[in-house]
Amino acid sequence: ESLPILVDLLRGIRDLDGQGIVHGGLTERNVFVKNGRPLLANFASAVIVDASDDHFGRGASTWTGRNLPLADIARWPPETILGLPTGPSNNVYQTGLVFAAMSLGHNPALWFLIQEMPEIVADKRKVTSWDPALDDKAQRMIRERFSLQSDPHVQALEDSDVRDILAGLLATSLDQRWTAVGALEQTLAIAKRRGIEVPSEREASRIDEPVASDWA
Repeated sequence: ESLPILVDLLRGIRDLDGQGIVHGGLTERNVFVKNGRPLLANFASAVIVDASDDHFGRGASTWTGRNLPLADIARWPPETILGLPTGPSNNVYQTGLVFAAMSLGHNPALWFLIQEMPEIVADKRKVTSWDPALDDKAQRMIRERFSLQSDPHVQALEDSDVRDILAGLLATSLDQRWTAVGALEQTLAIAKRRGIEVPSEREASRIDEPVASDWA
């Protein structure tokens, strides 16, 4: 059931990449589902980078590894935490976290931090800390130790296709992480092989009226 939504999301990410736009705040809370189709919302953190670069933008980015709130660390890819320029791969990684929320019910990077750092304060929605040292530790752990395999829930998934998609979208290495186009091709191929009907392409449209989300 999640593959058709993922296909639509990846089409949107592909189109953003084509315009050199990095969303920056792509989480399940910023994806609204209306009539079974996902809509991206909240572009307040978006930046424009060089669309010709597969991974990194050459333009200045407002995101670096410095002073990242602990609540945000679990949704940034390792290269962003390192302070490297952001680029289209950021969109892909955050799409992977949205798909993880659909498949696992949680963010695997956040789960990793909660398990490895019991000293942090955690609840279902956020991780907070007033201690900068904890922020530094969390950034270092994500950068140096986190991988998708850190989460046993991923290994417990019986659906190998879902595991493969998560591995491609959430690869910590840029060389191994899928591009938006590659992810879309892989997901479409999986849906076709499994006989899952996916939505047709559609022109992007702006929704001016409030949208009620069907997201569980």
